[in-house]
Amino acid sequence: MIQNYFDFFDAVYNRGAISVQSDFKQELHHFFNWTEWNTTTKYVPPPARHVSRKERIMYGLGDAPPPLPWSPGGAYGLDLYAYVSEMLHEESSLFGKDVLTGVSYMAINFGEYVHGFIYWSEKQFIKGGNKTMPAVVFLHPFASQNGYVNTYPHNVKRLYSQLAEEGFVVVAYNQAGFGMRIRDKKLFYRRESNKQWSLMGQQVLDVSSAIDLLTSNQTGFHPDGLPITSMSLSWYPPVDVTKVFVVGYSMGGQVGLYSAVNDERVAGVACIACLSPLRNTTLERETGVLHRLYEWQMLQPRLGWFASDTSALPYDFDDVLEEISPRPVLVVAPQHDRTANVEALNSMLDGVSPSLPSLTVTQTNSTNILNQQHNDIVVNWLK
Repeated sequence: MIQNYFDFFDAVYNRGAISVQSDFKQELHHFFNWTEWNTTTKYVPPPARHVSRKERIMYGLGDAPPPLPWSPGGAYGLDLYAYVSEMLHEESSLFGKDVLTGVSYMAINFGEYVHGFIYWSEKQFIKGGNKTMPAVVFLHPFASQNGYVNTYPHNVKRLYSQLAEEGFVVVAYNQAGFGMRIRDKKLFYRRESNKQWSLMGQQVLDVSSAIDLLTSNQTGFHPDGLPITSMSLSWYPPVDVTKVFVVGYSMGGQVGLYSAVNDERVAGVACIACLSPLRNTTLERETGVLHRLYEWQMLQPRLGWFASDTSALPYDFDDVLEEISPRPVLVVAPQHDRTANVEALNSMLDGVSPSLPSLTVTQTNSTNILNQQHNDIVVNWLK
């Protein structure tokens, strides 16, 4: 690794045969040409307004390819992953414990071999007991380099650690296209099986896979991992399958809402700074809501078909909130969020709230940031 650094220095200062152009080629992970995608992808008209609301919402995620066979997952048994995790600033071992908070963690895998960590409080859990605990799937924001890990500056780690301290079993992982999975973006839309699929659709399926892990037989054998009980007795608590929530910030909140539409096992969703109406957006606005989703972050390319006429979109987030009801949803809406059309969002939420008693809207005099105020709002709502 160190020698590679010196190779780069030699190339920059022309000290030898190594060349920046040929040996250190720039690799673009985020480039996506929606126009090119559009010319090679068959247009699929949106469902008519009389079609079920869920079908109209799921249209925005696309058509999933045939699923790959996989098990619910398990714990890692290879020291390699401890080394990789330490290099990438994740937890420093396969499992461990924060002596200050009493929060334990363990590396896990699930679904289509997604790697993450599970967190729980030793203070809240007695091994060998029958007590089940509520669970949370934590979904990070737009954080291409770091995903969910603790180097993100807006205090992300504190939220999932705080949730674990309060008695929740928490699963956190890098979503498709971010953090350790940043290369998922590069060839995603070039695969023939993904022509009508979307990156956000994959993120939504990963949430269901995480729920599979949480609700599976946690002391049994998992084909692609070790039995949980073999990890030096560091198995995590049994989960109450009726209390599996999703918590997301920014992009993660949107994924959480779609996940609740897709999977009835999601007991509720808390999202922070995640919403801005799809039908009330233009490229001229600083928010760029629709363009961020279909092109800039290449999450939902189908939405690009409606960029010139957003009124033709088959759904908006008020439909999403109505579809999730009567399950509870918390929307934390900072009133100084530059990524949202705040006026249009407030109007949409005011319009839908009277008919949705399960919806809690908290407006804060804050910017788009995951701070202690927003953390506490989420934790108190879940409790």
